[in-house]
Amino acid sequence: VGIHYLGLSIPQFALVNLVLAVVCFFLALMIGREYRRLVRENVANQAPTLNRPIPDIEAGPNGAFQATLAADTFVDADPGDVLTLSAQLPGGEPLPAWITFHANTRTFRGTVPSADHAETEIEVVARDFDGLSASGSFLIRYLSLKAQAD
Repeated sequence: VGIHYLGLSIPQFALVNLVLAVVCFFLALMIGREYRRLVRENVANQAPTLNRPIPDIEAGPNGAFQATLAADTFVDADPGDVLTLSAQLPGGEPLPAWITFHANTRTFRGTVPSADHAETEIEVVARDFDGLSASGSFLIRYLSLKAQAD
């Protein structure tokens, strides 16, 4: 249309498209800012909640374990809110090196240490877009080969 009916050259047509793209970008940016302003004004953000308790994990001595949190472990009543999960020890300390948490799949993996008998408490925190959060805890219980032999 621009080249055949309006008689624009290819560089002119490209320039018109570039200007239109920039205008569309700024319109989308302004609409997004207005939407955020309206959301803050009109909606009282609610914190996420722990919907179901997180079950404890029992692991064998020096054995690998894997556990996945249910998709509805945490819920948020605000429409469209996306929750970000993280895991830590109670008090905010990072997880021990033998435990990994993959937030995208909600999966814990690890290999228990060689302690005689122990349990480790893990706290899972769910945060929404505005920083409000909820948490839930569970235990990883394990027994070593030495303790089993006794």
